[in-house]
Amino acid sequence: MIIKATQHRPTQGMSRRQLLQTGLAAGATLAAQGKYPEAISHLEEDTHSPLSMQLLWQAYEKTGAAPDAQAVATRLAAFHAPTIEQALVVPNFRASLVSEAQHP
Repeated sequence: MIIKATQHRPTQGMSRRQLLQTGLAAGATLAAQGKYPEAISHLEEDTHSPLSMQLLWQAYEKTGAAPDAQAVATRLAAFHAPTIEQALVVPNFRASLVSEAQHP
């Protein structure tokens, strides 16, 4: 079977933001299913979303990728942008890091 180069792809015509949201949805679904290695590849696509970063941090933690988890944690804890995602994710994430540091 020959696949034509002009064949419609599901992502064809999507904006960058739509592609990132699709990646976040796929990554979140895979993480919820415990498929962390597969989730990582989707979540790594969006480094500007606090929600993606938090899920990526969790996926790295679950797969034992401590250096990668630490790098994401550092970026996420320092993240500040006037968005709804930042308001919902970052303050609680910072508090959880403090709590973990106090009770290792």
